[in-house]
Amino acid sequence: MMKIIIILILSIFLEGCNNLLINQDIIQYSPQNIEDNQHKIYNIPMLSESELNKLATNDGIINYKYARQYAYTEFISNIELFYPQYKEVVYNSIKSNLPPYITFTNRPAVVFNYDENPKFYEFGILCENNLIGTVVVSASPNEKETIIERVYTEPMEYNSNLFLYKRYLGKYPNVYYGYSSDNLFLNISTDSNDIKLIPISQKEWLIDEENILNYYPEEELDSINEELIRSSNITIYQHINNLIDSQAVANTWWVNINNPNTYFLGTDSITNQFYLSKPQREKILNEFENNDLTNTIFLEEYQNDKILNTIWSGACGPTIMSWLYRGKFNSYHGFYIPLKGDYHPKIKKIVSKYSTYNYYRDPAYKNNEVYPISMKLDSGLYYQWYKRTLWAFGEKALYELGMSRGLREATDEQYDIKSLIEKKSIKWMKEQKEPIIIVTSTKAGPHYIAAIGLGYTIKKNKKEKCYFYIFDNGYFTKNNNFTPCWIKSSAGILYYGWNKKH
Repeated sequence: MMKIIIILILSIFLEGCNNLLINQDIIQYSPQNIEDNQHKIYNIPMLSESELNKLATNDGIINYKYARQYAYTEFISNIELFYPQYKEVVYNSIKSNLPPYITFTNRPAVVFNYDENPKFYEFGILCENNLIGTVVVSASPNEKETIIERVYTEPMEYNSNLFLYKRYLGKYPNVYYGYSSDNLFLNISTDSNDIKLIPISQKEWLIDEENILNYYPEEELDSINEELIRSSNITIYQHINNLIDSQAVANTWWVNINNPNTYFLGTDSITNQFYLSKPQREKILNEFENNDLTNTIFLEEYQNDKILNTIWSGACGPTIMSWLYRGKFNSYHGFYIPLKGDYHPKIKKIVSKYSTYNYYRDPAYKNNEVYPISMKLDSGLYYQWYKRTLWAFGEKALYELGMSRGLREATDEQYDIKSLIEKKSIKWMKEQKEPIIIVTSTKAGPHYIAAIGLGYTIKKNKKEKCYFYIFDNGYFTKNNNFTPCWIKSSAGILYYGWNKKH
């Protein structure tokens, strides 16, 4: 009876929630309030220990306790990339066998995949019990080296009004909400902080990652293939096969994951209270002491609060291309593009982070409505790439040649796009100091993010570990974390460098 009352109250409170699944069990959250060093309280939607343990009964899913241990080992081993100011004190605490100076929350928030299994675990990063960031961990990693998905050096915020819903992958860090993957909602926050849940038809956009080639128009595949061979000496089909192979590994690699000896934990007993086993401690110290070089690169044109706090929100390809353009150029078609805090002469108001370059004002907008909106807001900059997107399974996808042609036109032939493989993309960032577009594959479609920096560690054995510093755009919502974060380089995704033509 109580569940029905809760659902009825929520249906009245949340506009647009008339089709809730009242027959589904409500997920049982056990929220944890944590205070950061500015004395702000964060309410994290953690599942109970019993619920989390149930999720790991699938052999392909890593138990959250082990995920926490594994992720901590990698995170601390590379702490100087994420928090260089803590390197010395962390090293000394590990070496002196003291309790970790920096640790994770005991339980994570969970993002689900469409098979109802966890996709990501989100652990809060604690420094002496203050929340300072969030580590996103893969719940079914392809290989042990890729268990960390992202590292946010600011805490991820959660909207407690949506705690009754499970959080689904979406185009991460944007998530969908629902009680099951059959009925999902897109969360929308308005300027007045109201919450809207927009129903999503799964049949329109749910696809298989193996069909990623369907995102590209047939007549363009040959051109894409030729350009990829020329730049990377690999065909697009080989590239996609590599991605599929890495997914196949995920189905078998973690079969024996409930035996922690598969990954140097050194014990069969993992408790809720975090501790370091002797093998973990030795591995972390070895990583610290064998660093030959650690360096970080940040593209200067994107390292200021005004550009980092200005959001283009709409189809992810056009939004991220527009945002990258604005970091390099302050005007388009002779029109100065205001950043957050600037006065906008066409709409006669101060630019707000969440309202100005918003092309999801109406999620059901028609194609012909995008052009006048873009012309009014940014003089047609967003439309420069949007007009080159194609409908793919109910979503708009920007393909490679459309991205490059749009960039050539927008910059008067100063820039185009160059296809890169993982290692060449790392070299590109080091040498060219130009941004990189990273395209990841999700069941909600391809998702475009911008790499605006790079952190890398070279060991004495010349082995290199790299994380890209990324900025992720998306649709209009305050509930997602738009602040830059770190994502590990991977051979299973596509890279496109902004190529300055000489």
